[in-house]
Amino acid sequence: MMPVPGSTEERVRGILCSLLVLKPDDVKPESLLMDDLDADSITFLEMYFTLEKEFDVELPDVKADEAMLNLPVPEGVRRLEGRAGGTTFLEYLKEDAVQRAVGAGPAGRLDGASRERLFRELTAGALATALGGRVPDQIDPATPLANLRLTALFRFLTVGTLARYMDFMLATRGARG
Repeated sequence: MMPVPGSTEERVRGILCSLLVLKPDDVKPESLLMDDLDADSITFLEMYFTLEKEFDVELPDVKADEAMLNLPVPEGVRRLEGRAGGTTFLEYLKEDAVQRAVGAGPAGRLDGASRERLFRELTAGALATALGGRVPDQIDPATPLANLRLTALFRFLTVGTLARYMDFMLATRGARG
């Protein structure tokens, strides 16, 4: 695949357009990958490898079995954080949501327990707002994240969040070497 010129977001949008055979106008920063763009598990795998190649980064594997995917969101993400490896997209999603929920300044000063508590207390609506998307179909905005399964978190992923994650991975790569 030829590199897509422009910002990280434009490049991510171009990759998604190519993988999903969509027009650029159909892929917006607030588009939900699954609900709006019809991305499925095969698309996620293709996207994973294409993003690694396009951005020359190594993305950490999300090694989650069915039991982990059925854990409540806060517990599932906590377990992912306890595994060795880099920051997964789901871990980044948590940090991005917490930071955006409280604002850039205070979030960086919250201790780990406070960050965990804030994430646990988020509702589906608050998570969607923090990530710049909307609540996926058939999920009540008032539902606490603790009442959703980790597998549901994939439905909140937006094009904009994916682009921010790639920016984070590029910055992390630069910081390492």
